[in-house]
Amino acid sequence: MKHLQTVVLITLGNLLCAFAINTFIIHNKFIIGGVTGTSIIFNHLFGLPISTIIYIVNAILFVLGLLFLGKRFALSTLLSSIMLPFFLGIFEQMSWQNELMLDSFLSCVLGGILTGIGNGLIIRQNASTGGYDTLALILKKAYKVPVHITVYVIDTCLILAMLTFSNLTNLVYGLITTFLLSYAMNKVLTSGNSQLQIFIISSHYEEIRRNLLYDLDVGVTLLHSQTGFHKKELEVLITIIPNIKLQSLKKIVKDIDPTAFISVAEVSEIGGRGYTLERKTVVASELID
Repeated sequence: MKHLQTVVLITLGNLLCAFAINTFIIHNKFIIGGVTGTSIIFNHLFGLPISTIIYIVNAILFVLGLLFLGKRFALSTLLSSIMLPFFLGIFEQMSWQNELMLDSFLSCVLGGILTGIGNGLIIRQNASTGGYDTLALILKKAYKVPVHITVYVIDTCLILAMLTFSNLTNLVYGLITTFLLSYAMNKVLTSGNSQLQIFIISSHYEEIRRNLLYDLDVGVTLLHSQTGFHKKELEVLITIIPNIKLQSLKKIVKDIDPTAFISVAEVSEIGGRGYTLERKTVVASELID
Protein backbone atom coordinates (compact mmCIF):
# COMPACT_ATOMS: atom_id res chain seq x y z
CA MET A 1 0.00 0.00 0.00
CA LYS A 2 2.86 2.35 0.86
CA HIS A 3 4.52 1.72 -2.52
CA LEU A 4 1.22 2.42 -4.30
CA GLN A 5 0.87 5.72 -2.42
CA THR A 6 4.42 6.67 -3.40
CA VAL A 7 3.76 5.99 -7.09
CA VAL A 8 0.46 7.91 -6.97
CA LEU A 9 2.10 10.98 -5.39
CA ILE A 10 5.03 10.92 -7.83
CA THR A 11 2.53 10.65 -10.69
CA LEU A 12 0.48 13.55 -9.32
CA GLY A 13 3.63 15.63 -8.90
CA ASN A 14 4.73 15.07 -12.49
CA LEU A 15 1.20 15.74 -13.74
CA LEU A 16 1.14 19.11 -11.96
CA CYS A 17 4.60 19.99 -13.27
CA ALA A 18 3.72 19.06 -16.84
CA PHE A 19 0.46 21.03 -16.75
CA ALA A 20 2.09 24.13 -15.25
CA ILE A 21 5.16 24.05 -17.52
CA ASN A 22 3.13 23.62 -20.71
CA THR A 23 0.23 25.94 -19.89
CA PHE A 24 1.87 28.83 -18.05
CA ILE A 25 5.61 28.74 -18.75
CA ILE A 26 6.16 27.48 -22.28
CA HIS A 27 3.13 29.21 -23.81
CA ASN A 28 4.27 32.52 -22.33
CA LYS A 29 7.87 31.98 -23.48
CA PHE A 30 9.29 32.69 -20.02
CA ILE A 31 13.07 32.43 -19.77
CA ILE A 32 14.02 29.70 -17.31
CA GLY A 33 16.86 27.25 -16.85
CA GLY A 34 17.03 23.51 -16.44
CA VAL A 35 15.90 20.86 -18.88
CA THR A 36 12.77 22.88 -19.64
CA GLY A 37 14.92 25.81 -20.77
CA THR A 38 16.98 23.50 -22.96
CA SER A 39 13.83 22.10 -24.57
CA ILE A 40 12.54 25.61 -25.31
CA ILE A 41 15.83 26.50 -27.06
CA PHE A 42 15.82 23.37 -29.23
CA ASN A 43 12.13 23.85 -29.96
CA HIS A 44 12.88 27.36 -31.19
CA LEU A 45 15.88 26.26 -33.29
CA PHE A 46 14.58 23.03 -34.80
CA GLY A 47 10.84 22.95 -34.14
CA LEU A 48 11.02 19.66 -32.26
CA PRO A 49 8.24 18.94 -29.74
CA ILE A 50 9.29 19.99 -26.26
CA SER A 51 8.25 16.64 -24.77
CA THR A 52 10.50 14.82 -27.25
CA ILE A 53 13.50 16.99 -26.35
CA ILE A 54 12.92 16.40 -22.63
CA TYR A 55 12.75 12.64 -23.28
CA ILE A 56 16.12 12.77 -25.05
CA VAL A 57 17.85 14.98 -22.46
CA ASN A 58 16.46 12.96 -19.54
CA ALA A 59 17.52 9.70 -21.20
CA ILE A 60 21.09 10.98 -21.61
CA LEU A 61 21.21 12.22 -18.01
CA PHE A 62 19.71 8.94 -16.77
CA VAL A 63 22.45 6.91 -18.49
CA LEU A 64 25.14 9.23 -17.12
CA GLY A 65 23.65 8.93 -13.63
CA LEU A 66 23.57 5.15 -13.92
CA LEU A 67 27.21 5.01 -15.05
CA PHE A 68 28.71 7.51 -12.61
CA LEU A 69 26.33 7.66 -9.62
CA GLY A 70 25.07 4.11 -9.45
CA LYS A 71 21.88 2.16 -9.87
CA ARG A 72 20.17 3.47 -6.73
CA PHE A 73 20.38 7.11 -7.82
CA ALA A 74 19.35 6.30 -11.38
CA LEU A 75 16.25 4.42 -10.22
CA SER A 76 15.19 7.40 -8.08
CA THR A 77 15.00 9.52 -11.26
CA LEU A 78 13.47 6.88 -13.53
CA LEU A 79 9.76 7.55 -12.91
CA SER A 80 10.02 11.30 -13.34
CA SER A 81 12.28 10.95 -16.38
CA ILE A 82 9.49 8.99 -18.09
CA MET A 83 6.37 10.61 -16.65
CA LEU A 84 7.18 14.30 -17.10
CA PRO A 85 7.75 14.24 -20.88
CA PHE A 86 4.87 11.77 -21.26
CA PHE A 87 2.41 14.14 -19.60
CA LEU A 88 3.91 17.11 -21.45
CA GLY A 89 3.30 15.30 -24.73
CA ILE A 90 -0.36 14.84 -23.77
CA PHE A 91 -0.82 18.49 -22.79
CA GLU A 92 0.90 19.65 -25.98
CA GLN A 93 -1.94 18.06 -27.97
CA MET A 94 -4.70 19.80 -26.01
CA SER A 95 -6.07 23.06 -27.38
CA TRP A 96 -8.41 23.83 -24.45
CA GLN A 97 -5.42 25.07 -22.46
CA ASN A 98 -5.41 28.22 -24.57
CA GLU A 99 -8.59 29.24 -22.76
CA LEU A 100 -6.63 29.21 -19.50
CA MET A 101 -4.08 31.70 -20.76
CA LEU A 102 -4.05 34.63 -18.35
CA ASP A 103 -1.91 37.76 -18.26
CA SER A 104 1.80 37.18 -17.93
CA PHE A 105 2.08 37.97 -14.23
CA LEU A 106 -0.69 35.57 -13.21
CA SER A 107 0.82 32.94 -15.47
CA CYS A 108 4.24 33.19 -13.84
CA VAL A 109 2.63 33.04 -10.37
CA LEU A 110 0.54 29.96 -11.20
CA GLY A 111 3.36 28.34 -13.17
CA GLY A 112 5.87 28.77 -10.35
CA ILE A 113 3.56 27.67 -7.54
CA LEU A 114 2.14 24.60 -9.32
CA THR A 115 5.56 23.47 -10.54
CA GLY A 116 6.94 23.93 -7.02
CA ILE A 117 4.12 21.88 -5.50
CA GLY A 118 4.70 19.14 -8.07
CA ASN A 119 8.44 19.03 -7.40
CA GLY A 120 7.80 19.01 -3.67
CA LEU A 121 5.47 16.02 -3.93
CA ILE A 122 8.09 14.10 -5.91
CA ILE A 123 10.99 14.86 -3.57
CA ARG A 124 8.90 14.02 -0.48
CA GLN A 125 8.68 10.46 -1.79
CA ASN A 126 12.51 10.24 -1.80
CA ALA A 127 12.45 10.40 -5.58
CA SER A 128 14.43 12.76 -7.77
CA THR A 129 13.29 15.05 -10.54
CA GLY A 130 16.62 14.43 -12.26
CA GLY A 131 17.52 17.19 -14.67
CA TYR A 132 20.91 18.90 -14.58
CA ASP A 133 21.26 18.07 -10.88
CA THR A 134 22.48 14.69 -12.15
CA LEU A 135 25.27 16.32 -14.17
CA ALA A 136 26.14 18.56 -11.21
CA LEU A 137 26.45 15.55 -8.89
CA ILE A 138 28.68 13.77 -11.41
CA LEU A 139 31.03 16.77 -11.64
CA LYS A 140 31.09 17.03 -7.86
CA LYS A 141 32.04 13.37 -7.55
CA ALA A 142 34.67 13.47 -10.29
CA TYR A 143 36.19 16.95 -9.93
CA LYS A 144 34.89 18.27 -6.55
CA VAL A 145 32.96 21.05 -8.30
CA PRO A 146 30.23 22.37 -5.96
CA VAL A 147 26.74 21.40 -7.12
CA HIS A 148 25.35 24.95 -7.00
CA ILE A 149 28.21 26.26 -9.18
CA THR A 150 27.45 23.76 -11.95
CA VAL A 151 23.71 24.48 -11.80
CA TYR A 152 24.30 28.26 -11.87
CA VAL A 153 26.68 28.01 -14.85
CA ILE A 154 24.27 25.81 -16.84
CA ASP A 155 21.25 28.01 -16.06
CA THR A 156 23.20 31.19 -16.89
CA CYS A 157 24.26 29.77 -20.26
CA LEU A 158 20.68 28.73 -21.04
CA ILE A 159 19.29 32.14 -20.06
CA LEU A 160 21.85 33.96 -22.21
CA ALA A 161 21.01 31.67 -25.13
CA MET A 162 17.28 32.30 -24.72
CA LEU A 163 17.81 36.07 -24.62
CA THR A 164 18.86 35.88 -28.28
CA PHE A 165 15.26 35.17 -29.30
CA SER A 166 13.30 36.46 -26.29
CA ASN A 167 13.27 39.70 -24.30
CA LEU A 168 14.11 41.12 -20.88
CA THR A 169 10.46 41.10 -19.77
CA ASN A 170 10.25 37.34 -20.18
CA LEU A 171 13.50 37.04 -18.24
CA VAL A 172 12.01 38.93 -15.29
CA TYR A 173 8.87 36.78 -15.38
CA GLY A 174 11.07 33.70 -15.55
CA LEU A 175 13.00 34.80 -12.46
CA ILE A 176 9.74 35.37 -10.58
CA THR A 177 8.56 31.93 -11.66
CA THR A 178 11.79 30.34 -10.42
CA PHE A 179 11.55 32.12 -7.05
CA LEU A 180 7.94 31.04 -6.53
CA LEU A 181 8.82 27.51 -7.61
CA SER A 182 11.51 27.27 -4.91
CA TYR A 183 9.23 28.82 -2.28
CA ALA A 184 6.29 26.50 -3.01
CA MET A 185 8.55 23.44 -3.15
CA ASN A 186 10.07 24.24 0.25
CA LYS A 187 6.60 24.73 1.74
CA VAL A 188 5.48 21.31 0.48
CA LEU A 189 8.68 19.67 1.78
CA THR A 190 8.21 21.13 5.27
CA SER A 191 4.41 20.98 5.53
CA GLY A 192 3.16 18.71 8.28
CA ASN A 193 6.58 18.80 9.98
CA SER A 194 6.54 22.38 11.19
CA GLN A 195 6.31 22.86 14.96
CA LEU A 196 7.32 25.45 17.52
CA GLN A 197 10.53 25.45 19.52
CA ILE A 198 10.08 27.16 22.90
CA PHE A 199 12.81 28.48 25.20
CA ILE A 200 11.69 29.36 28.73
CA ILE A 201 13.89 31.10 31.31
CA SER A 202 12.48 31.37 34.81
CA SER A 203 13.58 30.93 38.41
CA HIS A 204 10.47 28.74 38.80
CA TYR A 205 11.70 26.31 36.16
CA GLU A 206 11.01 23.21 38.26
CA GLU A 207 7.31 23.98 38.69
CA ILE A 208 7.01 24.89 35.02
CA ARG A 209 8.76 21.64 34.06
CA ARG A 210 6.31 19.53 36.03
CA ASN A 211 3.26 21.32 34.60
CA LEU A 212 4.49 21.01 31.03
CA LEU A 213 5.24 17.31 31.41
CA TYR A 214 2.06 16.36 33.24
CA ASP A 215 -0.61 18.93 32.33
CA LEU A 216 0.40 19.77 28.77
CA ASP A 217 1.89 16.34 28.00
CA VAL A 218 4.95 17.60 26.12
CA GLY A 219 8.62 16.69 26.34
CA VAL A 220 10.99 19.06 28.12
CA THR A 221 14.78 19.40 28.12
CA LEU A 222 16.75 21.34 30.73
CA LEU A 223 19.92 23.22 29.79
CA HIS A 224 22.23 24.41 32.55
CA SER A 225 23.07 28.10 32.14
CA GLN A 226 24.11 31.32 33.85
CA THR A 227 22.52 34.73 33.73
CA GLY A 228 24.68 37.19 31.82
CA PHE A 229 24.90 39.99 34.37
CA HIS A 230 24.94 38.34 37.81
CA LYS A 231 26.19 34.92 36.63
CA LYS A 232 23.42 33.26 38.59
CA GLU A 233 23.00 29.51 38.01
CA LEU A 234 19.77 28.77 36.14
CA GLU A 235 18.07 26.06 34.11
CA VAL A 236 16.63 26.86 30.67
CA LEU A 237 13.64 24.79 29.54
CA ILE A 238 13.36 23.76 25.90
CA THR A 239 10.32 22.07 24.38
CA ILE A 240 8.98 21.37 20.89
CA ILE A 241 5.20 21.67 20.58
CA PRO A 242 2.53 21.81 17.84
CA ASN A 243 1.10 25.27 17.16
CA ILE A 244 -2.21 24.38 18.79
CA LYS A 245 -0.55 24.02 22.22
CA LEU A 246 1.18 27.40 22.24
CA GLN A 247 -1.52 29.39 24.04
CA SER A 248 -1.93 26.68 26.69
CA LEU A 249 1.83 26.65 27.29
CA LYS A 250 1.98 30.43 27.61
CA LYS A 251 -0.88 30.38 30.13
CA ILE A 252 0.86 27.71 32.24
CA VAL A 253 4.11 29.68 32.28
CA LYS A 254 2.50 33.06 32.98
CA ASP A 255 0.35 31.65 35.79
CA ILE A 256 3.47 30.33 37.50
CA ASP A 257 5.85 33.19 36.68
CA PRO A 258 4.50 36.33 34.97
CA THR A 259 8.08 37.59 34.51
CA ALA A 260 9.33 34.45 32.70
CA PHE A 261 11.20 34.92 29.46
CA ILE A 262 9.67 32.97 26.55
CA SER A 263 11.14 32.68 23.07
CA VAL A 264 9.13 31.06 20.25
CA ALA A 265 10.62 29.94 16.94
CA GLU A 266 9.26 27.79 14.11
CA VAL A 267 11.22 24.66 13.21
CA SER A 268 10.60 22.52 10.13
CA GLU A 269 12.42 19.26 10.87
CA ILE A 270 12.07 17.34 14.14
CA GLY A 271 13.16 13.78 14.77
CA GLY A 272 13.61 11.36 17.64
CA ARG A 273 11.55 9.95 20.49
CA GLY A 274 8.10 11.49 20.62
CA TYR A 275 8.29 12.85 17.06
CA THR A 276 9.48 10.39 14.44
CA LEU A 277 9.68 7.59 17.02
CA GLU A 278 6.89 6.42 19.30
CA ARG A 279 6.80 8.42 22.53
CA LYS A 280 6.60 7.05 26.03
CA THR A 281 3.69 8.16 28.17
CA VAL A 282 4.65 10.06 31.31
CA VAL A 283 2.71 9.50 34.53
CA ALA A 284 2.89 11.62 37.65
CA SER A 285 4.65 8.95 39.72
CA GLU A 286 7.56 8.90 37.24
CA LEU A 287 8.32 12.60 37.53
CA ILE A 288 11.51 13.39 39.41
CA ASP A 289 11.35 16.14 42.00
